[in-house]
Amino acid sequence: EVFVADLSGVLLAHRRAGAVARHDEDVLIAMFKIVQDFVRDAFSEAADEEMSALEFGERKILIERGTHHFIAVIYRGMDRHADLAARVKHVSREIDEKFGPILETWSGEVVTVRGIALLLPQIWRRRRFPMSTQRRAKPRADHASEASSPSPPNPGSP
Repeated sequence: EVFVADLSGVLLAHRRAGAVARHDEDVLIAMFKIVQDFVRDAFSEAADEEMSALEFGERKILIERGTHHFIAVIYRGMDRHADLAARVKHVSREIDEKFGPILETWSGEVVTVRGIALLLPQIWRRRRFPMSTQRRAKPRADHASEASSPSPPNPGSP
């Protein structure tokens, strides 16, 4: 799941990869804000230090702070390509570029920041490597030839 909030903790956008709905999105993002503030107040020695991650059991929470917003990504497992943080940082920069002036003086009108949600799917997209492209193209060609020739008999069928 991906959450974007303004720096006061007001939810701006939320997207999830799965179909399970979360009904307490506003409460969850407010708690992220409170935890970030507590950690900064209790442990930070420099003004620019920010919490960037949390772990709870199998869940990991990646946090990226922009100029007038922060992004929290909740995921399970490993970041196999080690580029999730880079994708989140990229989306954060895009939010700063496209919505920074709006968020700087944001009045709370959701319609003015609705486009933020459209940027979030970039976080789930993985880089495409040449090998994966070649593998994908080959089955399509094989699939076309299979459609014109009969399938081989199944050895386990009567």
